[in-house]
Amino acid sequence: MIAYANVIENVEALYGVYAKVMDQHRACRQAGIPLDFHVFSYNPSRFVPEGMHFHVLPQRAGKASKLYFQAREIARTLSAYDVVVLRSLAWTPMYVLGMRQKAFRLITEHHTKQLGELLSGGRLVTWMVYAACKKGCLELSDGVLGMTGEIVQDVLHGTGGQKPARAIPNGVEVESISRTGCASFDGTELRLAFVASGLHPWHGLDRVVAGLNAYQGDTPIVLHLVGDMRADQVPLANTRVKPCFHGVLQRSQMDGVLADMHLGISSMAVFRNRMRQACVLKSREYMARGLPFVYAYDDPDIDEDFPYCKKFPALEAGLETSSLMEFARFIATRKQSSDVSGIMRAYALARMDWKPKMRALYDFAKQARQEPGA
Repeated sequence: MIAYANVIENVEALYGVYAKVMDQHRACRQAGIPLDFHVFSYNPSRFVPEGMHFHVLPQRAGKASKLYFQAREIARTLSAYDVVVLRSLAWTPMYVLGMRQKAFRLITEHHTKQLGELLSGGRLVTWMVYAACKKGCLELSDGVLGMTGEIVQDVLHGTGGQKPARAIPNGVEVESISRTGCASFDGTELRLAFVASGLHPWHGLDRVVAGLNAYQGDTPIVLHLVGDMRADQVPLANTRVKPCFHGVLQRSQMDGVLADMHLGISSMAVFRNRMRQACVLKSREYMARGLPFVYAYDDPDIDEDFPYCKKFPALEAGLETSSLMEFARFIATRKQSSDVSGIMRAYALARMDWKPKMRALYDFAKQARQEPGA
């Protein structure tokens, strides 16, 4: 038996992550992939899909105690499985102590370059702990999955690099996302959408704000923000630009908002995590919806000449608003002769859908079960 496990400390606050796991679960059920899903959280969920195992962890006083019992509870709860694929946890001594009695073969799934992300956030003490514990933590892993080849190489660096490893980029369950398309830009107002559970430096929203604050054109711009974001985090100081805060919305609630947008904005500062490659979830959701978007990183699932996504340089400089306007005009012109949203959705189905990606994950885990010593 093979399990896929995620720790989501608060499924309400991190609903985007939980929704992604539910999409993966649904894709496996539809494709007949026999992967058992387990979510560990410190808060109950109002909705748990049929067939998914949801575990509420007991609250613990102190960070060290919390990390130890978190790892121990996962090892204990999943002890009947042959292989467990676990979204990587913090590299700390507590992880080693809690997980060292595991009875299964463990594959850890890595979504970022952890040390680079900590450095970019100025968390030097935490960086030192992670760096010191990285090798010991990864010695517990019998295999490594990464969202990109760059992440896989980073994880294996300094560990001997002898473990089975594979890159499987993020995906989406295309059928669960409405094809909302986009509005046609006619020059009277430019509407931009930025979607995030909460703000992080790698989102690069400050690059967008800097460009909008420098804007001197005549066309009004409205920046629509969906997620847990406050006005003080988005310091727009240009009367030509208006922010519109929608708060946290469920996916179905986003349909009406995004259908009225001209462009979506994906992550614009992944380079702050010392990363060049990424597979950003909101890019995949924009693609499935048929909403053209801008981004600033290398995506393994997006060809750079694909016409309905515009790649900006990975720099600290603000986004040139004139380039956004030009891209919106290009999309409006293309819409007169092409089914832009339909082409984007077909592209997402062919390149980004969860079903083939979860099949690849399951096959990798199955191979680990068959390795000598399993």
